[in-house]
Amino acid sequence: MSTKFLRLSNIVLICLALLSLVSLFFFTPIHFHDSLWLAISLLSWIILLIICLLLNFRFPTTGLLTSGLCTVAILRISGIYDFYSILIPTIIILIILFINFLFEIRNKMSMWESSMTFIRIYIGYDIMAHAAEKLFAGPAPYLQDVQAFINMNAIMPYELVVLAGLCEFGAAIALGLGFLTRLGALCTALYLTIATVTGNHFSLGFIWADPGGGWEYPVMWTVLVLVFAVTGAGKFSFDYYINERLQKQWYRKLAGQ
Repeated sequence: MSTKFLRLSNIVLICLALLSLVSLFFFTPIHFHDSLWLAISLLSWIILLIICLLLNFRFPTTGLLTSGLCTVAILRISGIYDFYSILIPTIIILIILFINFLFEIRNKMSMWESSMTFIRIYIGYDIMAHAAEKLFAGPAPYLQDVQAFINMNAIMPYELVVLAGLCEFGAAIALGLGFLTRLGALCTALYLTIATVTGNHFSLGFIWADPGGGWEYPVMWTVLVLVFAVTGAGKFSFDYYINERLQKQWYRKLAGQ
């Protein structure tokens, strides 16, 4: 019954993704010649989502993880511009993917493993939203982040926004997909620490709700990320899938399997 449900839900997911693709061309106020960056980004992520959803039929774990990452990117980009014709079907996609995730992990992992997997994926997808804003959402959000870096007196703010976006994209892949998770978690923790220092959060007190934001929130995320530098990604991950096929000790240590 669960196999039939997953196949049926995958068909529904593909239909919803195709609806988003149609909406991009006919119901979204994007002019490709005026907003080329934004248009190409959304088009690329939707096409990639459709490909990943097709992979779900043969590779449920990796297909589901990559589909989720694509969905978060589309949600963040379309959400910034209130593209509801894309936003609404994509929200439904995310909900169905979550239900599929629950079906996939049912009876395959303990409650502890399932909880840790969900936390890991959530952290990765959350970071993906930040990366999408910096790298894939067009010039307006990018320039807003540049201005934020200028306000912090950062050198080369334009380049730093791109660098920060690439670091966040790498973190999203490491944690959200569970690929080279142990190494990626260490690098993500380092990135978060540098961002906390350069953002002067340590000098603004503890409480995040204080003006400017204290160090409570970024340190909490850093600690959570470091957990996966110790435990690795677990069974529901690219690392587990790759390690099962490579059977290499060096990869096992690097990935944390």
